[in-house]
Amino acid sequence: MKPQSSILKIAYNGELLQSGTMDVRDLAPALLAFSGFVDAVNTIVNGKDTKISIQVKSFEKGSFGIEFLLADAGLLQGIVDMLSGDNASAIANLLEIIGGVSASIGGVAWLMRKLRKRKAVQELADSVTIELNDGEVLRVPKALYKAATDNAVQRYFFEALKPITKEGIDSFTIYGTNSDEGSVPPTQIVKAEVPDFEPLEETEILTSDTRTIFCTVLDLSFENPQWRFFDGESSFTALVQDEAFLQAIREGSRVILPSTQLKVELQLEQRRVIKNLRTSRTITRVLAIE
Repeated sequence: MKPQSSILKIAYNGELLQSGTMDVRDLAPALLAFSGFVDAVNTIVNGKDTKISIQVKSFEKGSFGIEFLLADAGLLQGIVDMLSGDNASAIANLLEIIGGVSASIGGVAWLMRKLRKRKAVQELADSVTIELNDGEVLRVPKALYKAATDNAVQRYFFEALKPITKEGIDSFTIYGTNSDEGSVPPTQIVKAEVPDFEPLEETEILTSDTRTIFCTVLDLSFENPQWRFFDGESSFTALVQDEAFLQAIREGSRVILPSTQLKVELQLEQRRVIKNLRTSRTITRVLAIE
């Protein structure tokens, strides 16, 4: 049976690329990163045993357009796409998640941009509802949300954006897909937006505990709420979040000096970030000043 294939198109744009040429030192790492991005998204959408062949098909002048030929590389031992059951669907699902679901729901890059403004997230059986800071509410497929929040996907995509940090290269475009609901518009990322796509830390909260302790102030700042304390055994840094306490200091009704003792509610949270353990301390309430 002939392998199913389809086209995924991207482009780098800018004055430097009008001739249709691009420095190989910029192009090669970017292509490898984008290939990694496609592989990482495919693992989320179609499962780790689904292999996709990624080949550069052609180049386009005027900008620096690249077409990727995506083909199934033989699903291992006939393993089928978990969503709809055949190789053609595996590629179609992958293209939909990368290039866009519908005229109103874009692809991974579109959602990564939106998620920077998220306020609340609710996961349902097969979709995710996202409320943004500006009041907009999105309902997207769960696979799209998982891909957009995956650390590996974010890291590969950020690397693929590196060429547009160069002088003379201004933007990066992923061209949208065609769906039953209409054509999905391209997603374009301009130079100024690159920092917005820096990978978010992959964080897993392991423990969270709130306790009442006495501590001595070692170092404080009225501009920086990260203060240093001593608990009788060791020193630690904690974020002071008691706004009433901080406001009283600003107004002069409370005077805090190094060596002042406080009775506080201290929240300790241990997280796993990538593969490293981190502990954060937050003073949620100052109960007494000794």
